[in-house]
Amino acid sequence: MFSGTGGASAISKTEFLHMFQRCTPPVGWPSTVAVANSGGADSTCLLFLVNRLLSDEKMSRKGLPNSVVSITVDHGLQACSSSMADRCSKNAISLKVKHITIPIPWSEPPFPPRPSNMRNVENIARDARFHILFHAMTRMSVKTLAFGHHVDDQVETSLMRLAKGTTELGAGGMRQCRRWGMGQTRSVTDTLGWAGYEGMHRWIVRPLLRVSKERILATCAENGLEYVTDPTNFQPDVTIRNAIRQILKEEEADGSGATPDNNTTAPLPADLKEQLGRVKQASKRLRSYYDITGGAEQLRGAVKVLSSRMTDIDNEVDRHIRLRTVPSPVGTFLLSGHKLAAIGDHIIRSAMIIRIMRYVSPQPWGSIRADVNRRVTNIRRIVDMIWAPDPHSADTRHRAVGSGVLWTPVIIRSDSAGKETIRIPEEKISDVNLGVGDRFGWLASRQPPFNKNIRAIGDAPNPLAFNLTDQLCQLWNRLKEERSNEQTARRTLEILYDCRFLLRFDVTKMPPEIGMSLAVGQSQILVKSRTRWYFPHVVWQRPGGSIDLAAMNDAVQEPGGVVEMPKDKLSCWITMDWIRTLNAI
Repeated sequence: MFSGTGGASAISKTEFLHMFQRCTPPVGWPSTVAVANSGGADSTCLLFLVNRLLSDEKMSRKGLPNSVVSITVDHGLQACSSSMADRCSKNAISLKVKHITIPIPWSEPPFPPRPSNMRNVENIARDARFHILFHAMTRMSVKTLAFGHHVDDQVETSLMRLAKGTTELGAGGMRQCRRWGMGQTRSVTDTLGWAGYEGMHRWIVRPLLRVSKERILATCAENGLEYVTDPTNFQPDVTIRNAIRQILKEEEADGSGATPDNNTTAPLPADLKEQLGRVKQASKRLRSYYDITGGAEQLRGAVKVLSSRMTDIDNEVDRHIRLRTVPSPVGTFLLSGHKLAAIGDHIIRSAMIIRIMRYVSPQPWGSIRADVNRRVTNIRRIVDMIWAPDPHSADTRHRAVGSGVLWTPVIIRSDSAGKETIRIPEEKISDVNLGVGDRFGWLASRQPPFNKNIRAIGDAPNPLAFNLTDQLCQLWNRLKEERSNEQTARRTLEILYDCRFLLRFDVTKMPPEIGMSLAVGQSQILVKSRTRWYFPHVVWQRPGGSIDLAAMNDAVQEPGGVVEMPKDKLSCWITMDWIRTLNAI
């Protein structure tokens, strides 16, 4: 965003060690880390710094990765795309770093046709790039991917989010470390960007997120690093991010009396003008942090304050979750009303609600849909409801505000032994009389489908019921071939159920009577939902009736329990686990 080195110093090895350690994944560093290498100054600098750090034998004692791999995605959208990819390869080779370049196969599912309109290219290209990067990591058994985003990217991201109506939390920008998440899915056939369960065990890190562009350029200059420049980064009429970049540059020049680098840019399209207007308007909400004419350092300082605030909020939410929640069925979350008054900060309240909804929601974990789209108005409605001064005045039995999460007022009852039970009143909460030991609470759970007899619509399957017979038959047949041909076949079928549970079927333990019955078409394995919490329920459907094989326990407990089915060894080959996390990242 801000060009030139301006006398900035290069990043030293010791400095980068601290930057790298600050973004350590919660599970620690894997043996290999990948760098998303676009060939630009940012990723070129990052690849150099990571390689220099990990090449030092002393670093092996600090719990860091042993090696780095460079991954380049050739989007093929510009005439210079192939030359940019070549530069990436040459840089990696010069550093003796393993490198792969993967072209985007436009028009091959799940990839859409090559975009022809540059105005629409940013999101499409980003989704395609992330899809390829994720699957490249999977093939290479790499768990962590590093990006070269810096503090100036952070400023742009923060302003863009403000323009879209985000909360102060979203204005904190990108995280130095975050879970990849499940990604997005639009339909069965459009799976671009989908990561599923595997995405819960992949990490994105951004070691340079507090570093200015000037220091990155200074590092490249000092170490003789060659990089390419994407010409579309300087075309403000192409994307909203580029337009923000140009406006900030011009505003900074106006404020200092300097002449902007480029004052002859073409007029902005009407929609970009409108979006930029929203950026400036939204920035007024955080005037104490932002002044769009305040210069580069003030903007960088502002976003650093917001990012640090976001970290503090995460820690506070962690503390409140430990102290103020009550045990409840798997996949639900229970808040005790009398414990909530201690949480006075509205931002902490909002962050806690977002965390709970992401945990309970059937929307993909990490997607904005699981976070109520992070819209201020939606989140405020929930906060006002949960923290109402008089909860008994609530004229409702339950309320759904978004993300597929249902909020239900409940009565928490404690017996003489201290055991707690949950009662969901049939009447409105305002009509309930509390008994001795009773207290009011709010229970977050999966929202029921709009149609209780939900069926597939178009190519979208029913997320709560499906038939696994064909998939299990394929594995069963391959297993028989493996035993006869001494080959190695996949032995386990993993199913992500409702984006909430992981179901595993180990065909090596599947009872022969089930396998043979499925193979000849005499029976089926069905997955349905059970209880008001929509838990998975595996059924062996036979001509003479059905047998329950496995189901989640709906008792109040810690996540992970499976109902013991008294069917001898029929269910020993099935496991079920709750997989969503309450963690901030």
